[in-house]
Amino acid sequence: MFKAIAEKAKCDVVFAPGGTDLSGFNPSVTMSRNMLPFEKDEADRYRSFFMRVKFFLLRKSWKISYKRTNGLIFLTKYAGKIISRKKNIYLPSGTKIVPHGVDARFFNSDTHLTRKDFTFNSPCRLIYVSIVDPYKHHWNVVHAVGSLRASGIPVVLDLVGPPGESLDRLKSAIHLVDPTNEFVNYLGSVPHESLQNYYKSADIGVFASTCENMPNILLEMMASGLPVASSHFGPMPEILGEDGTYFNPLDIDSISSSIAALYISPEKRSLQRDSNIRKARELSWERCADSTLDFLVETHINFKQ
Repeated sequence: MFKAIAEKAKCDVVFAPGGTDLSGFNPSVTMSRNMLPFEKDEADRYRSFFMRVKFFLLRKSWKISYKRTNGLIFLTKYAGKIISRKKNIYLPSGTKIVPHGVDARFFNSDTHLTRKDFTFNSPCRLIYVSIVDPYKHHWNVVHAVGSLRASGIPVVLDLVGPPGESLDRLKSAIHLVDPTNEFVNYLGSVPHESLQNYYKSADIGVFASTCENMPNILLEMMASGLPVASSHFGPMPEILGEDGTYFNPLDIDSISSSIAALYISPEKRSLQRDSNIRKARELSWERCADSTLDFLVETHINFKQ
């Protein structure tokens, strides 16, 4: 039915940004935006049978779509490399890397990074924004922050994001590490329109995911001028670059060491701030839109030749 509608409307190209296009219309372009169906170890972290079936069905439908489509957009080099190496996945001849952008409202002109006078009365505020799901490893971040506090480093952790499958595991970690709710705050969901205000109140960002295609949250923290202690998994080093401070999100000591490295060095935080803002400015939505449109036109022209 969709194919008939597109033909009747005399479409030049069909674009399916969700990843699935089984319409049979040519030419078409689709997009890869979710790595969980293609990274089995990460998908297997979920206990939910529903989620595992969901990933299985998505993987099947995307494999069919990638084989049929005329053009495929990846958000990062990492995603393109991982998916192209999978067995029995056939990619179209036309592929392009088009990173997502970050909204201008996240760019923060306030300079709040070079504080040297952190105390337990005025602590260093850490922020981790993400849904509480198995591959986000919130509980390890909580234990790392508890370790830092025990060593005399005045840090407070704000966790922002909707509840997911791993909420009980997070709550158990918070109860164990901070039973009086002194330095770990789970704030739950907040309106995305106000999220920039939470970044502004923070001193250091934390990102502990082990599976991403292109994390918008990481871009938002970068645009906000936050230095970020980040997971070294997935595309994070590609996005943050050589100035990033990385850790193994499965290793509590590694997380705490990375946060401590930023805490003790205002110079390092300042360097990361400048680097992160510069990289984030290169990833505008305008640039994303222009590159996407160029690829759609290119795919149409190549199909007609």
